[in-house]
Amino acid sequence: MTVVRTVFSVPLTCHTDTGELYNVGFKRDKVSLSSYESDTIPATIDTWADYYPGTGITPSYHFSEVMI
Repeated sequence: MTVVRTVFSVPLTCHTDTGELYNVGFKRDKVSLSSYESDTIPATIDTWADYYPGTGITPSYHFSEVMI
């Protein structure tokens, strides 16, 4: 029996109202945030995830922040 593992990855480049660019990556088990300077950006992503409960982003998911 062969087990097939479904994998997906969605990279997004986003921007704030002030024009700051940052990257958000979605995988089945992880959301990553990188290339941001403002401390409000992680809070904005958390608020967004709370507003859209169907995203599946919960405290049990691994949320990694990588400063580049």
